[in-house]
Amino acid sequence: MYDSGKLDAMHDSEARRLVIGGEIPTPFSLPWTLGLLQLGQIMCGATLVHPSWAITAAHCLIGANIVPSMFQVAVYRHNLPRLVEHPCSELIVAKSIYKHPSYNGYDVENDIGLIELSRPASCAQAGNPNYDPRMLAAIDGLSAPTVLVPGPTADSSYLGVDATVSGWGSTAPGGQVYPMLMRSASVPVVKPSKCSSLVGAIASTEVCAGPLEGGVDSCTGDSGGPLAVVAPHMATLVGVVSYGVSYACAQPNKPGVYARVSAFTSWLPRLLPSWPRTRPLPLRGRGRAATWAPSSARYRTLSSST
Repeated sequence: MYDSGKLDAMHDSEARRLVIGGEIPTPFSLPWTLGLLQLGQIMCGATLVHPSWAITAAHCLIGANIVPSMFQVAVYRHNLPRLVEHPCSELIVAKSIYKHPSYNGYDVENDIGLIELSRPASCAQAGNPNYDPRMLAAIDGLSAPTVLVPGPTADSSYLGVDATVSGWGSTAPGGQVYPMLMRSASVPVVKPSKCSSLVGAIASTEVCAGPLEGGVDSCTGDSGGPLAVVAPHMATLVGVVSYGVSYACAQPNKPGVYARVSAFTSWLPRLLPSWPRTRPLPLRGRGRAATWAPSSARYRTLSSST
């Protein structure tokens, strides 16, 4: 399974992200969370933001001889190896993939990408009898209800708020225990200046989250997955699992680092079609794949289990 984190020189010290210290959520309660497969092997996570589009990490989309058809997204899944577990469960092949143009593959800045699906997710469409509007996460900073145009950035309102990270990443600090069932965890968003003092200077395109006492974190295999602020009827995608500075995830004073979604509101609408989404009301108070490198990548097939 892929790690998430700084590339090449960082492979020995950076952990690819997975959920540690979390819990098994109620099945299908976080339906915006996708599994990202490459050649049938789970490698990253992603977030459904439109019936035909998903957001992931740019480092999940790089490698030699990569073509979109190598990728599939697992939609509406709880038990990942179970191919059919709900009428909304499906595997959809990618039609196109896009990395942020400023992502260079050698550092972690601008670690965000888009996947256009070959067909819409069926239950994300209102005409489907099993329609579930919760499947589509709102995009932080894109607040217009009918068109994707930059809206007011709400990063500051999320400081200290508990956001939810979810996926099928490792549940052990060493990054070697991969669950069949989705895991999720609540992690507080950390002030940028505080995070920089703990993990080194972070870019303006990044946001940190995790309890400073440690014990809860994304980890190996969670790369590209969502960091979302969850309201009763909608999730807002605030971050994309990117990297960590400790190989053993969930260490004290080492919060996970995520691509800050609202930093990309001038790029995302260039590719995403318009879609009527609204944002939840502001919250008050408190309420992580590498390059295609065999030496560093960690894979598992859908039939594997631990």
